[in-house]
Amino acid sequence: DAETAEEVAAREAKARADAQARAAQIAREKAKAAVKTRVAYDDDALDDPVAEKARRQRLVEEADLRAARELFGDAEVKLDEFEPKSKGEFEKFGSAIAYKYLTSRSESGFYTAGLKALLRVAMRDLTAAEAKDVETQVVATRTEKVKKEKSDAEAAKKLASGSKKGKGKFLNAGSKGGDSGLDDYKYDVASPDDDYDFM
Repeated sequence: DAETAEEVAAREAKARADAQARAAQIAREKAKAAVKTRVAYDDDALDDPVAEKARRQRLVEEADLRAARELFGDAEVKLDEFEPKSKGEFEKFGSAIAYKYLTSRSESGFYTAGLKALLRVAMRDLTAAEAKDVETQVVATRTEKVKKEKSDAEAAKKLASGSKKGKGKFLNAGSKGGDSGLDDYKYDVASPDDDYDFM
C-alpha cells in the first residue's frame, strides 16, 4: 500500500502546521505566565504615594489590554496574514482594524473625514442591499448617540434648574415676608394668640 507523492506532501504539510500551532500555543502560554509573574510581582504596595498611583494605573492598563486581547482572541492578530472566512471572523477582523488603526486617533478633528473615506472605499464593491445594511447599522449608532446626548442635556438642564429652585422662595414663607403664622416666638406682628385668647 504505497502512498503517492501528494499524500506524503499533504501529511508532511499537516505535521508542519500542527508543529507550528503547538509552538504558537506554547509561546502564548509562556507570555501569559510572564504577565502573571510580572503582575504578581507588582502586587507589592510601594511606599511613595505617587509611585503607587502610577503602579496602580499601569496595572489597570495592563488588565484592560489583557481583557481586550482575550475578547478578540489571539492578542497579536496579524492583519496582513489573517484571512477571514466566516461572519464571526469578519467581525473580529473589522474590530481588530478599528482598534488598531482608528480608535486611537478618534480625538483628531479629521477623524470623521477618515471614516468617510474608509467607508467610501470599503463599500465600493457592495450591492445596494449590502450598502443598505451598513447604512442601517450607522443609523442605529447615530440614533443611540442622539438619545444619549438628549438625555445628558436634559439631565444637565434639570440639574441647573434644580440648583436655581433651591435658592428661590421657601415653601412655607407666608404672605408677610417669611411669617406664615407658624412661629410662636415672633411678637412684633399680629399674632394668632392675641389678648382675647385665654387658653
